Amino acid sequence: MADKDSKIEACAEALTVMWDNEVGHSEHTRRASEAAENLMSGGGTDLLYAPAEIVRMLTQAIEIGYTTALTDVGNGAHPNPGCSRGLNPPDSSSDLAM
Repeated sequence: MADKDSKIEACAEALTVMWDNEVGHSEHTRRASEAAENLMSGGGTDLLYAPAEIVRMLTQAIEIGYTTALTDVGNGAHPNPGCSRGLNPPDSSSDLAM
């Protein structure tokens, strides 16, 4: 059991470092936090009674992903802006996979 706990602790520490680097000083921190809250609220009672460390890690992981996506889109990294929102629909069904 100690080995499992140490792996969880190492994962938690890695996420905290990633969070500090990606989210902690980002202009998207508030939006990432709101997105994580919305997603986590849909987790039902399983997340309600989950250990606090697990909930924190899930929240940080969501915030990291959300912040990274917002930053990438803001930097023009999306290859086809608007496509995921239906603004530039594909010409044929074979073009649907992006």
